[in-house]
Amino acid sequence: AFRKSEGLFETAAAAFFEGARFRLDGDAFLATCGELLPQESDRSYCAQLCQRFKDTAQRLSDAGAGETSGNLDELLKQQDEKTRALAKARSEVAECNKAWVGLSALREHLGELKGAMNERFGIFQDAEMALDDAQWELTDLEENLKEEEQTLTAALESLADAGVATGKASARLQDVTDREKALRGRLQGMQGPLAHERAQFEAAKIADKTVVDLLSVVSATMVKMHVFANSAVAEPLTTLGLTPELNLDSPDVFTRDPISTSVGGLLEGTVDHLRSYCSETASPAFAAVRDEVDLGPLCAVGETSTIMAGLNKAVLTRMDHIKKNVIWVKSWLNPYRRNEKMTKERAEELVVMGEPKGFQEIISVYHKTR
Repeated sequence: AFRKSEGLFETAAAAFFEGARFRLDGDAFLATCGELLPQESDRSYCAQLCQRFKDTAQRLSDAGAGETSGNLDELLKQQDEKTRALAKARSEVAECNKAWVGLSALREHLGELKGAMNERFGIFQDAEMALDDAQWELTDLEENLKEEEQTLTAALESLADAGVATGKASARLQDVTDREKALRGRLQGMQGPLAHERAQFEAAKIADKTVVDLLSVVSATMVKMHVFANSAVAEPLTTLGLTPELNLDSPDVFTRDPISTSVGGLLEGTVDHLRSYCSETASPAFAAVRDEVDLGPLCAVGETSTIMAGLNKAVLTRMDHIKKNVIWVKSWLNPYRRNEKMTKERAEELVVMGEPKGFQEIISVYHKTR
């Protein structure tokens, strides 16, 4: 009769739901069926038959109207797809914005380096012009001394040709000439050191420009290394909700007492129901077959309060373990995690002092690389 009733019901239900969009209320169906086919004894299968009827009707209802109603399933699916696409787009926009912030900071830093290089170039240019002026003045002085020596010698020769006594004048002229020659010698001796200083100056100028250029390249590399690591590590964590502002001690994140939550109350009710079922239904049934098999241990359930206390303790232990792991993962959002004393302001001060921009931000990720 049970199996025959199943077949007859499926035929009738299929005809009822065919071409229709009726949504079955499963609970109401079971309640009505239970009233029509009451469970009069343990040997009756009315409850099981009602459940079979309900499962069959539910399957036919879902096929025609969907598991919820109308074509809501498809709409929910589309909503989920759109939500995912929107989240992905927002994530990509966030990544672009963060990358732009990093590159903008690099651009600003390179602008500062360019300004510093222009200032240093002006200093070098002034020094170079002063060096050129000194060399030109030295050359002019040497040429003037040569001209004066030639003029004095010519004057002395003219006096001698005129028959004028030039003994004392010649002696004084010779003394002046000797002094001029000595001065010219010293001036010529200064040409070598001056040329050496010019060579040193040129080398220093090239070295200074090289240092500034190298600092620019190194800073650009380090800033991009930071952006690269940030996009691969920090941004996915932020997408998952692990932001720097997330307070793991907030009761909105981790409850302080799991057993006091609504889910804890549901679990406590289920445990209590299990105890009641064991004591009122299962234990008497197990007692009837105890001579053949002892099923009593299946219902060896303790007090509800004791069970819930143990479950609560296990959940709290796992929660603490998870919080520690999350705190460790969340620490990677801090680019200065390896140096507790380092801050963004201090890093900027070090950049002003000559450190490549981005160096402090990449230490945590790349400190073991070569």
